[in-house]
Amino acid sequence: MKLSKPAKASIAYSFASFFSKGIGVITLPIFTRLMPTNEIGIVTTFTSWQTIISVIATLSLNSGSFNVAMLDFKEERDQYESAILFLSTLSSLILLLIYICAMSFWSDLLGLSKGSILIMLISFIFTPAMDYWLARQRYEYNYKGTAIVSISATIVTAVWSILCVLLASYYEYTKLGDVRIAAMTSVQIAFGVFFYISIFRNGKTFVNRKFWVFALKMNLPLIIHTLSKHVLDVSDRIMISNMVGDSAAGIYGTLYSISSLSLVVWTAINASLIPYMFEKIKDGQYSSIGKVVDPLFLIYAIITFLLTLISPEIVRLLATEEYYEAIYMMPAVAAGIFFTAIYNVFGNVLLYYKKTVCIMASTI
Repeated sequence: MKLSKPAKASIAYSFASFFSKGIGVITLPIFTRLMPTNEIGIVTTFTSWQTIISVIATLSLNSGSFNVAMLDFKEERDQYESAILFLSTLSSLILLLIYICAMSFWSDLLGLSKGSILIMLISFIFTPAMDYWLARQRYEYNYKGTAIVSISATIVTAVWSILCVLLASYYEYTKLGDVRIAAMTSVQIAFGVFFYISIFRNGKTFVNRKFWVFALKMNLPLIIHTLSKHVLDVSDRIMISNMVGDSAAGIYGTLYSISSLSLVVWTAINASLIPYMFEKIKDGQYSSIGKVVDPLFLIYAIITFLLTLISPEIVRLLATEEYYEAIYMMPAVAAGIFFTAIYNVFGNVLLYYKKTVCIMASTI
């Protein structure tokens, strides 16, 4: 049976996502044994703040509005990518300057070292380029390149992070959290620089009023939506770090990551579902969407339920004894992720009709 291009893309995205998550699962027991829980907690706090601050720094221009732009500016996709990349660069640079003016203040506020915050802000300049490139490849069903880049970035990040932590441990350097942060973020920057140059070379567009107005008009409500969503997703880890300690945040963050394994499946499904839904809505074939979405939700529900059932065994396999006490939070987290997936599908429809204010309101 000959598969359609969307079907091939979905399989490729699923494989790449599973592989990337698989690398994370494989490295998880390595890091839980190499690093104490408080140092893992520092990494958890960093990734939480990174998730939240990136929305402001990059204006969240790689969110759902990007797919709408790929539809509206079909003949000017290179130019659109280049223009919004320059816009996000300006926004990131402004945030970087604000930090440089009061480094100690922001370091104390975020609970991170000055160096970790600095490398985070530098990454916001370059990493959107890779995000835009991947988003466009997914939209155009260029699944081979997407899979290769995603898998390569995951492997390099994992290997380089482990090597750096091992080397730091060998020389008895105690701040292993900062070492791991520097290692994984430097790889993100390296990949980002490559696509940063590529996008500007192809688009050759920096300031474009039409693209900027479209992106900002679509994205300003989505910034609040994305920020609200990320606050919901990661504020718990930041609060645990501040109220209880880095060690507790490390345990919670690790268990949360295991609980969200099913999210890999949904991320892959939704990546290929968005262009399919957009085309069907455009052609007025609304009923065909339900015929595809309903079975997908049933399959996803079964996967989520099965992962929840075996979650205690997964924790015992991947983590040490000090993580076991937190297994009771996992069913609730898995259920929350499932209902978020349902919400995503309705959000896709609102995105098509450019009802971003409705998305913002519901997320808040």
